[in-house]
Amino acid sequence: MKRDLGSTFNVRVVAEDEYEAVMNVQILDGAREAKKEFIWCVVVDDEIEKQVAIELGQIEAVRVKISTASEAEIAATLEHLKSEESGFSRIKPQKVAKAIVEYRENNTLSDLSFVTKLKCGIGKAKLPVLSEVFEV
Repeated sequence: MKRDLGSTFNVRVVAEDEYEAVMNVQILDGAREAKKEFIWCVVVDDEIEKQVAIELGQIEAVRVKISTASEAEIAATLEHLKSEESGFSRIKPQKVAKAIVEYRENNTLSDLSFVTKLKCGIGKAKLPVLSEVFEV
């Protein structure tokens, strides 16, 4: 049996066995109008819903505040950046995050250029991409 996974909409759990359509609601409306008995849906939580909205361009991605983010948050953001941007494939996110946290303990951050001085594989050419996910 062939399944059309392109015809899905997203729902959020409201209560046990109760859901609310939150994205691609027009698919649900169309399925109801066509009197479809079955339609695929994807259950999402707030985090997934936000990520989908970012990827669809419905909202802008929230940037991580590098001056206050935890080492784990910085590393996770760099790991994601590494998987998305070929220019970041050789960086070691945990090492870079640790260097950032150590640097900011003794220095005031005014912009992201300090990262180029940490000798962690991020040079001036990578700053524009870095500024898309981090802010000071």
